[in-house]
Amino acid sequence: MKITFKSLPLCRENVRETVSKENVAELIDSLPLEEKTVLALYYAEELTVREIGAVLDIPESLVCQIGNQALGRLRTDVGQYG
Repeated sequence: MKITFKSLPLCRENVRETVSKENVAELIDSLPLEEKTVLALYYAEELTVREIGAVLDIPESLVCQIGNQALGRLRTDVGQYG
């Protein structure tokens, strides 16, 4: 199942009011390189988990783990704004 940007907790109405695009960009920029890379490939380049694994030469399960870890960090960081 593909996660859409709208399904991310970052997009809830109450969060949108308190976190600017600049703040989110800063939070993403503060992520470790591998987490930023996975998010960029998934959301910006719209690659599948399988494709990301092939590009990075890592198992799909690790792609999922890295992506979930990144989203967890972002949820925690965005929560600090609310």
